[in-house]
Order: sequence, then C-alpha cells, then structure tokens
Amino acid sequence: MGGRWLNISVVGLWLASMSWLVVEKILPPLRIGEPPSYRTISEARRSEGPVGWRLEWNEEAIGWALSEARPQAHQSTEIRSRVHLNYVPLADLVPEWLARLFRAPEFKNLRLSMDASSVLMIDPLGRLVRFHSSLQVGSFPEVVHMEGLVEGNDLLFTIRCGEFTYETRVPMPSDALMSDALSPQTRLPGLRVGQKWTVPTVRPLGRWNHALEILQAKVEGREPILWDGKTQEALVVVFWPDVGAGSAERSPRGKLWVLPDPDARVVQQEAAFFQSQMRFVRMTETESVQLASKVKLDAPLGEPGSDPSSKRRSEELLDMPDRRNVHEPISSP
Repeated sequence: MGGRWLNISVVGLWLASMSWLVVEKILPPLRIGEPPSYRTISEARRSEGPVGWRLEWNEEAIGWALSEARPQAHQSTEIRSRVHLNYVPLADLVPEWLARLFRAPEFKNLRLSMDASSVLMIDPLGRLVRFHSSLQVGSFPEVVHMEGLVEGNDLLFTIRCGEFTYETRVPMPSDALMSDALSPQTRLPGLRVGQKWTVPTVRPLGRWNHALEILQAKVEGREPILWDGKTQEALVVVFWPDVGAGSAERSPRGKLWVLPDPDARVVQQEAAFFQSQMRFVRMTETESVQLASKVKLDAPLGEPGSDPSSKRRSEELLDMPDRRNVHEPISSP
C-alpha cells in the first residue's frame, strides 16, 4: 500500500515539474517569440554603420558615445564602443553616505572627465566569446581594465588596475546578452511585450566588487516618444536586479526605448548610477557619421592622441544642432 502512494507522489511531483517547465520555459517563446540574441543583433547591425549618442547626466548635456559593429573573418562580429563624459560632479559618483561630504561648499565644484571603451567579440553562431572594457578618469595614468572570457557555461570576469587584480567566475545563462552600462545597444530586433532575458552588465562606475551585475530585462509595454522631431511609438525595456543573484535592491537599473520591427533601432537609453541618471539619446545617421570621422575607436585609452577629453574638444565633437528636449517619453493622457 505504501509503495502505491509513493508511486503516486512521484508521478504528482513529475507532473508538477513538467507543468512549471511548460508554463515558464516552453509556452512564452511560442506565444511571444524568442527574445533578442547576439545572432539577431549582429545580423541587424552588419549594414548599420557607426551610431552616435548624446549623453546627459541628470538632464545636463555632458558628453557623447559612439559604437560600431564590424564583420570579422569566418562571419564573426566585433562590436566597438567609445564613451566620453565631460566634467561629471564627483558627488554623483560615490555612495549616498559619502556624497554628503562632497556636497560641502569646498567640494561641490569638484568634477571629473572620463573616457571609456569596450570591445565585444561574437562568434559565427551568435555566441559571446570575450569582451574588454576600459575606463580612464581625467589625466590619471592608470587605466581600469575589465575583461570577460566565456568558458563553457561560465564567465570568467577580471578587473585590473595597476597592481590591483580582482577575479570572479559567474554562471552565464545561454540566453544572456552581455552589456556595458556605458555602451548602449543600437538595435534589438524581434521584441514583443512580455519577453524576458538575462543581462550580465559591466558597470565601470560602480563599486569594484559589484562591477559585474546580473540583471533581468523585460519588455514591459509601449509608449510614445519624441525623437528626431517626430512622435513615434516605442517598446519599453526595463532592467531589474536579479533576485536570484543575491541583489536586495528592487529599483530599476535602467530603461531603453526601441522602435518596433522592422526598424528595431534603440533611440534612447537610461542607466542609473548611485543617485544619478545618465541618458543616451541616439543621433541621426548624418550626425553619427560626422562624429565617427573625428573619433578613433581603435585607439586604446591612455595612448597619445587617443584622449579627446578636454571640454573644448568635446564641444567641437558635438558641434551639431541642439536636440535637447525633443526625446522625452510622452505621458499618456
């Protein structure tokens, strides 16, 4: 008699686990489509050309970014990015408890310029192979290097700065899309409301032991956005901390606005850093080409001629028509 009830219990547990598998893993892709992958992104970007961005820090124009996807041998893809931030308030780059000190009269005008670069290598099957991200603050000679190498189902993540080295290994889900908080995506094809995917994110401006954060992206809805002088409907993707990765915070880490297929362009992205918010606003194709003609994406940070970080140089790179206040999401009535 006891064996019969044991068999029934085993069958019941199996049915329950299979029900969860079908509901959580099988039905969503069938119902709303597969989320974006490196393969679909690489295909969408191959004929795109360079993409430029205007940067705002707490709604103040503060710099630019440029990214480009380059086809490589054997149908692999390299994605390069460069970001410049001009005179970021030091108080905005530290935790809240320390920011109070830097808001004192003698410190409140302290600002820093920063340059960052990143390289992602995608193999012919649309899988991440490795990435490298660098950050240089002002004229300091030391450059912070963050590197990632995919080994099986794990990501080996390393930070190097001078003699300091930090290394960790984290699981790499098969659907994960590696991201750099200072390097926005340019296209996300195939989006549907309700889709979810994992986003391991490099945060060069965060705490060193949280420089790699696991986020969960979700397409939460649609809303109108004013971009390039026109009101357009965009899909809204929100990035949340992954509770399973041990994060206790539940505030969004960022958002992005994507035009529906077949366009699939990301026209705006926001990222949270401590108590501040950085916004990327996509440039037009003409503006992007102009910026690309003046920026050396291949030049490593810290090398002579590779640092366009002076205020005057930054203003020259952005000597284009002012597009502030034409990119805000429009509230529904």
